[in-house]
Amino acid sequence: MTAQGSQLRFLVFVGSVRRNGMAARVGRFVQKLLETRHHSVEVLDPKELNLGEVIQPLHFYSNPRQVPAILHHINEKIKAADGFVVVAAEYNSAISPASSSLMGNFPQSSYAYRPSAIVTYSAGE
Repeated sequence: MTAQGSQLRFLVFVGSVRRNGMAARVGRFVQKLLETRHHSVEVLDPKELNLGEVIQPLHFYSNPRQVPAILHHINEKIKAADGFVVVAAEYNSAISPASSSLMGNFPQSSYAYRPSAIVTYSAGE
């Protein structure tokens, strides 16, 4: 754990790929909020990552050399983070498929023992 007052590294998972959705806007709000507290923030946006269709999660590959490089790269970012913020739209009373798909590609052990926050939003009625 880092000392009090030290900069923490956060990953912000943005969970929507909709063209006119609010995910990017809410993600930027969270990013700015953390940065004003002098933390390091990286946003993982599935729209920008352009993962395409991932055939299987990283931890299901029997041969590590067959894992797509992008999955290794993202997994290293997850393991290096001090904490996580998931920005997710309410999607039929559940988390969005984009959030589930992105985060589900990595083993639970990559996320373990770090604080997380969930920021949800809904267009409402």
